[in-house]
Order: sequence, then C-alpha cells, then structure tokens
Amino acid sequence: MSTAKAVIAEARKHLGYVEGPKKDNLFGRWYGANNAPWCAMFVSYCMNKAGAGLLIKGAQTAKGYASCGKGIAYFKKKKAWFPVEQAQVGDHAFFDWNHDGDQDHVGIVTAIDLKKKQIKTIEGNTNDSNHSNGGTVQEKWRNFSVIMGVGRPAWTANPKPSKTAAAKEVKAKPVTTTVQAQAVQSPVLKTSKPQVKAVEPKMSATELESLPENYKPRAERGPWVKTLDIFLRLLAGSTSAFLLPFGSIALTNVPSWLAIPLAAALGWFAFRTSNLLNTYTRFGRLTERDIDANFTSIAKKK
Repeated sequence: MSTAKAVIAEARKHLGYVEGPKKDNLFGRWYGANNAPWCAMFVSYCMNKAGAGLLIKGAQTAKGYASCGKGIAYFKKKKAWFPVEQAQVGDHAFFDWNHDGDQDHVGIVTAIDLKKKQIKTIEGNTNDSNHSNGGTVQEKWRNFSVIMGVGRPAWTANPKPSKTAAAKEVKAKPVTTTVQAQAVQSPVLKTSKPQVKAVEPKMSATELESLPENYKPRAERGPWVKTLDIFLRLLAGSTSAFLLPFGSIALTNVPSWLAIPLAAALGWFAFRTSNLLNTYTRFGRLTERDIDANFTSIAKKK
C-alpha cells in the first residue's frame, strides 16, 4: 500500500505546472473531465499515480473525485473527516474562502504549524490572485480559518509477514559454499565413504567479486597461458622492485629517439606486472588455490 509520503512526492513533481488555453490540463485529461476546474482532479491524479488510488476509489468515480463536495461526502461516509486542528500530513484539506459553507478548493497537506495555526498544502489550479481557479500547481501556507476540515485516506503500514513465513526465515541457514548447498538440496545418504566436510571460504564475496573480470581458475586456462602466467609472475616478482630505478638509468643512456618507445615499453611492463601482482598477491593470506576454490560459485551468481 502506498503512503502519504509517496503521494506528496508525486504532487511535488508538478510544482510550477501551468494549464493551457481554455483550462486544458494534464489532470483533467487523465480524469476524463478536461477544461474544467481541476483542483480535486489534481489530488485524485497524485493519489493514483503514487499507488493510493484504491483509497479514494468510488468517491465519485473509479479514479477518485473531481468535485470537492463529493470528496467531503466520501470521507464523512468513511468516518475519516476531522477538524483542521487534527490535520496530519497526507490529509486532503478542503477550503471555504468566504465562510459561506460551500467547499471552494482542496489540496494535500504537507506540513502543520499548530503554533501559527497554519497548514502547508500542495494545490492544483491555484495562484496568488485566484486561490480556487488560478491554473497552476503551488505549495502554500494556509490559515486554519479558511479550512472546513480534512479528509484522511486510510493509510496502512506494510503487511507483516505471516508467522509461518517468519518461522521459515528463522530456521533457514545461509548457504556459503557449494558443498553446503548440495547438502541442503539433497538428503544425506548412508555410505561407507567419509563425508566431505564443508569448508568455510577464506575470502569474502566482496573480495572475490573484486577480482579482475578476466580472471579464470587455473583449470580453465590453456597450457600456453599457464606457462606465460608462471613466467610473468616469476619475472614480476624478481624485477618489480628494481623496475623504476633500472628504467631511469636506462633512459639516461640511450639516444633521444629511442627514449620514448623505451619509456612506453617500460610503462606497459610496469602496468602488466602491477596487474599480475594485484591479482595473485593482493589478498596476502590467500593462495591461488584458495581463490580458485571459491571463484566458481561466486561467478555463477553474477
């Protein structure tokens, strides 16, 4: 079920809206009664677009109400009509500007100031010179004295989960490894062979997901890739500590025309070795075997 907050958020999307010629407007077209005063249709529109249309369905039509009088009658029938002093955020405030007993206008309550005896409302079809037929959407502070009363939609909290569902959630245990998943999905069979114990991952899912996208377990690598990886790892491990000093010395002893391509080659080599060291040694306490043992199950979740 939608909330008052969602309805107000929808209403605020339209602040500053201005109707077209002959009172052509979005809210009247939506309701099916265009080119007419549209303050109530604006309220009904916001309720429906925020998912709260059911709370005013049948007030006048299936979409809500286009007449303030119909809106008041609906809330009174539902015993949801209150004096302005009891107004709450999300209420529909109905106005009587000249105190003649006739409803003139309606808006959605967004704030209440009991000390100043004012409420703040978002209203359709209003402006500073014509409160009830001004053609724009505005948010304004209004005095209690011009408000007949407020209608309150039957806002409800999100439904609570059933006791059965809650019990299942308590009993369920998180599956952290492939072995544990298999144990949950299939019954344990009696066998003379020792059962394989589930091994807790030595690295978190966040760490596993932070591996490079092109990382593959050793079993999935081709022979030449394995050989190249071993070679580069040994090379990276033995030369990375001396790479920058060596590069600096080398660049000062070569012709200028050779310095640029050599610097580029050294830069590529530095990047490659850094990438390899990041892949294979970034976790410190882990071996490549540890990474491979957990990589497949995590990759399936992506």
